Amino acid sequence: VRKCLNFVSVWHTVNVMSPADEEGVHDSFQQLIAEHRDNGAASSALELQQLQSDLDEENRGKKKDCLRRQTRPSIRDFSPSSRPSIRSYGMEGDTTDAEVSKRERLVNNLQNLPVSDRVRMLRGMPLSVAEKKEIRNLVMQKEKRILSNKKLSCCSQLKYYIIIAARKSWYSWLSFLHSLQPWQTLLKRVSGRFGTGVLSYFLFLKTLVFFNVFLFLVTGAFLVLPQAVHPPYRDTTSFSGLELLTGAGSFSHTVMYYGYYANYTLPRRSRDEGGGQNASTLTSDSQQFSYNMPLAYFFTIGMLYRFLLMDFIFTLLDTLFGELLWRLFSEKVLKRKRKPVFDIARNVLDLIYGQTLAWLGVLFSPVLPVVQILKLFLVFYIKMSSVMLNCQAPRKPYRASQMTTIFITLLCIPSLLGASVCVTYTMWSITPSTSCGPFRTLDTMFKAGKHWMEILEKDNPSLSVLSKAHTYFVENPFFLFVGAGIFLIVIYFHSQVVDGQRKIISLLQDQIQNEGEDKKFLINRLQSVHKQKQDAGKRLKSQVSHLYNHQHF
Repeated sequence: VRKCLNFVSVWHTVNVMSPADEEGVHDSFQQLIAEHRDNGAASSALELQQLQSDLDEENRGKKKDCLRRQTRPSIRDFSPSSRPSIRSYGMEGDTTDAEVSKRERLVNNLQNLPVSDRVRMLRGMPLSVAEKKEIRNLVMQKEKRILSNKKLSCCSQLKYYIIIAARKSWYSWLSFLHSLQPWQTLLKRVSGRFGTGVLSYFLFLKTLVFFNVFLFLVTGAFLVLPQAVHPPYRDTTSFSGLELLTGAGSFSHTVMYYGYYANYTLPRRSRDEGGGQNASTLTSDSQQFSYNMPLAYFFTIGMLYRFLLMDFIFTLLDTLFGELLWRLFSEKVLKRKRKPVFDIARNVLDLIYGQTLAWLGVLFSPVLPVVQILKLFLVFYIKMSSVMLNCQAPRKPYRASQMTTIFITLLCIPSLLGASVCVTYTMWSITPSTSCGPFRTLDTMFKAGKHWMEILEKDNPSLSVLSKAHTYFVENPFFLFVGAGIFLIVIYFHSQVVDGQRKIISLLQDQIQNEGEDKKFLINRLQSVHKQKQDAGKRLKSQVSHLYNHQHF
């Protein structure tokens, strides 16, 4: 029994018995079991036999664990700067020829794929950048060898080189377009220092710049440019500089405001062909009324320019007093190291307010989007500098995609919808000015299309089809309802697609949560099995000790 205890003690120390120790323990147990049977202690003999079988089984299990640990690559084989990779596990036994053959098969498979699929496969492979680059070079070299062995004709070679050149040019053009994106470096810097919440504000500001650029392209091509090419007669007024603050002065005699635009630009050429007397009469009328804007009407539409300018001034004051001076007061007086947090919600609402003013005023001031673009450019650089110098990252994390969606929703529903309702009501119901502007002879602005079609049909009878098309498709409410219905159907299908995507995301989140629970369950089971093995070893040792004490006494 003492010999068995010694062997068990050695076994628990080294975890695995040597063959000689295992044979010694086996013989000792057999001898001890035989002695107990001869002495009539059958129960003790059965306990010893069960103890021997448990010991043999546990020793076999530990042998398997030791063999598995021995075949696993040691951590010493890796460099200090690298980490063990799953891909390298079990690969030490592969010969160099096998690795070369695997690489050749991979190159052959990639060579048979189209270029787009090949790039996608290389991106998805769990390899380093250097390995991917080497495999891509091998594929391209093999393609060149195949093409050279085929001995292509002159036309085929020319076609091949043209395709390669076009592909390289396309990729270079895409790279150039990506480099032309404004503020790319600054946005990356903000994202790295302050997170995606502050980044979403600047992305929203960038989106507003693109909206105003598109709006100015439309108004500039169809309103500002034709009037600038055919300007009416006007009195010259010197520029004093106060116009930048008041919007009055020489600005009232430019394409800045609605009252400068005349209603003779489009039909003048056809009327000039009809007779010089009519043209001279129309020109004199336009000289008399094109810029005669009533004072009260000017203050009404010029106030939007002033509101936009005041919004910019208040943004500067808020940046100066709310961020810069507060940061200096906090550091110098309060002796605090923490800087103020950038208020995303308030700054976004300021942008939405300014954009609402631009949308409301574009009907009466077609150049107002340019003013809004300049204002947004200045606000971007001012806020960027203030954030970098005076603010700190918010404690609460934000997701840029959700924040951008919320900002666009707030911009479209209250701002764009409200501005559209106001502009539509103005065009359909309010009588335009009788002394200035392109709609002064009409009851409403909406009737300008019908009036122009009548003039076009009168001057060019061959274009009467356009007048009928305007009558049936534009003035008929049925087609308006059909267009609105199609628009609502598109919105409905889009909302259904979004709901479906949300359900898929929810299912994927549940699946990830279930997989996490499964992993926790498996880890708990492994821990319980390991604990059971430890308890079994302790119980085995205690049984042997108990048998030894029983035999001794």
